[in-house]
Amino acid sequence: MGSLSKLKGLILRHNRLTGKLPISLKNCTNLIMLDLGDNRLSGPIPYWLGQQLQISLRKNRFYGSLSQSLCYLTNIQLLDLSENNISGQLFKCLKDFFAMSQNVSITSTGVSRLLFASVGGTYAGSFDLIALLMWKGEERLFKNNQLILRSIDLSSNQLKGVLPEEIGDLIGLVSLNLSSNNFTGEITSKIGRLTSLEFLDLSRNHFSGSIPPSLAQIYRLSMLNLSDNNLSGRIPMGTQLQGFDASSYEGNVNLCGKPLDKKCPGDEEDFGDSGDHCLLAGIGGINMSCS
Repeated sequence: MGSLSKLKGLILRHNRLTGKLPISLKNCTNLIMLDLGDNRLSGPIPYWLGQQLQISLRKNRFYGSLSQSLCYLTNIQLLDLSENNISGQLFKCLKDFFAMSQNVSITSTGVSRLLFASVGGTYAGSFDLIALLMWKGEERLFKNNQLILRSIDLSSNQLKGVLPEEIGDLIGLVSLNLSSNNFTGEITSKIGRLTSLEFLDLSRNHFSGSIPPSLAQIYRLSMLNLSDNNLSGRIPMGTQLQGFDASSYEGNVNLCGKPLDKKCPGDEEDFGDSGDHCLLAGIGGINMSCS
């Protein structure tokens, strides 16, 4: 396969491939898209990954720490390593993902579309950069027609540590899924810089502290899941964060405020619980008396 020097896209998802990724793939110097998701591949994340690749290795059996070679994927737009057994921490070199740190309209660049050959080798078509996003245990096909889809999905692994502030440099990021890991610490306030973000899932981790008010600055955000963490305090008031379903916040026992039913300390009680009782009565008119 390494002799296919002109190969630009390799899409072999949903098969029963086993073993490790062949190192000969590094000879495919024109390879832009590598999608081997939903197979039975194993081994560590390869060190030979280049600068151009868009990668989906989701739902395999890869293990070990995140490879430092990921830092060199400066042109990456799609990184999906979800549902593996990858450990370690997120690198601060996320800021080097140049393509994700640019807020560019899809009409101003062609990098989201690439040419690839069919299995028969007789057809040259186009492949729109899309992603299968996991949302509450279900796969959803996501395609953004206005922005280039830039997605990081590292969900369902064994990653740990804090969310680095450098994540805030990826202002072109459209989707971020870090759910079902072992992340700790507070959610960095720099996350509010991700103004292109439409999909954010940090559920089923060990994040603590309050929800940063800066999160409300992401006006494009249409899917949010912060459930099953150790978050506390009031959900920022008067923001779009209160417009999400309560399930986006459930499982944080010390979190309070709308849309949750749990009131925060100091909140006014409902009218019916205030202790004042009023009686409306009268014939031909209304008289009100309270006690």
